[in-house]
Amino acid sequence: MRYFHLEKIPNAGSPAVVTGSEARHMSQSLRLKTGDVIGLYDGSGRKGRARIAGFSEGRVRVEITEVSVAPESFVQITAALGILKGKKMDRVIRSLAELGVFRAAPFFSRRSARVPVKGRMESKKERWEKIAREAMKQSRGGRMMEIGPPGDFQGALDAGRTCDLKLIFWEEEKTGLGQALEAAFPQAPPRPRTVMVMLGPEGGFEKDEADMARRKGFVPASLGPRILKAETAAIAACVLAQHLFGDMG
Repeated sequence: MRYFHLEKIPNAGSPAVVTGSEARHMSQSLRLKTGDVIGLYDGSGRKGRARIAGFSEGRVRVEITEVSVAPESFVQITAALGILKGKKMDRVIRSLAELGVFRAAPFFSRRSARVPVKGRMESKKERWEKIAREAMKQSRGGRMMEIGPPGDFQGALDAGRTCDLKLIFWEEEKTGLGQALEAAFPQAPPRPRTVMVMLGPEGGFEKDEADMARRKGFVPASLGPRILKAETAAIAACVLAQHLFGDMG
């Protein structure tokens, strides 16, 4: 069954209309027909099943036959990501959206590529949102990963204030995550509901940036003895956090 995005899924038994690129994909590319059954998602956790009722110019009318709500993840992970060069960021956004990461918060740090002009950055954010939407459709996730507005390193640190646990993975750190958490929480292991995972761009963080994060309450940790590409490190760190804090089954 094919899945398509609908801004808001009404209750079962209600009519709805799919428009825009999704409607064109259904009618022109896939050549779906009246009576075909499709899946719908709205990115907020609601999924639906619907039967195509008819086509008109740029619109597909459907009848909602079934609605379900995806269960909430035990832990919401925000990935604060040093912005990578070229298409690398696209690949990271896609992978994290497939994994079900709650939010991506891109930022520029000292070793980031040159900050682009505002209009170009806005277009990048729009592209990342489209990638996250497509990744959620492919992975059948219930909730679309949020994409925060690109900011600076200080802003990313400040955004972590609302999280129960803040982690920074730094290539110069020698302590693995398990040991780092034991040292930071000697009485009992943390059971956070919100976690920020921070990773740098190509080349990682400067020492004073890592020190600044530590002063802001971030727990520094290593991803092990191997040198990972920046995009691999981002995926590995999020999977590790999901596994440790109960979001990987």
